[in-house]
Amino acid sequence: MNTVASPPVPKKLHDMFVSYPGHLAKLDRVLHDAVAHPSAGVPVFEQALWAIEEALSSFVGDAQAEASAAEASGNQANIERARQKLKLMQAATFKHVWVGDQDLWAFFHGASDKGVV
Repeated sequence: MNTVASPPVPKKLHDMFVSYPGHLAKLDRVLHDAVAHPSAGVPVFEQALWAIEEALSSFVGDAQAEASAAEASGNQANIERARQKLKLMQAATFKHVWVGDQDLWAFFHGASDKGVV
């Protein structure tokens, strides 16, 4: 069985989502899939970035739905918690927060050694 090393989740995203292990697991999964099953003609690094962006977008959509449900419930504690989660998810989507991650860059910079490029 030929296994492909997975790129690391950018540290800032990891730190932001430490309270959301499911989000970290999804980021791990999409990064692994990007390198394990790359599309032809597009650099794998770009595919990994797109995978992160897509996952983050889905997190925002889910958080928006949670915020709407909390608003409908009228429970102030749930509303505040949902708003804070939405704010965090939206902040994570700003590429400048995570795109310059050194470990992610190093993974792909030396990717020819890993058979990823």
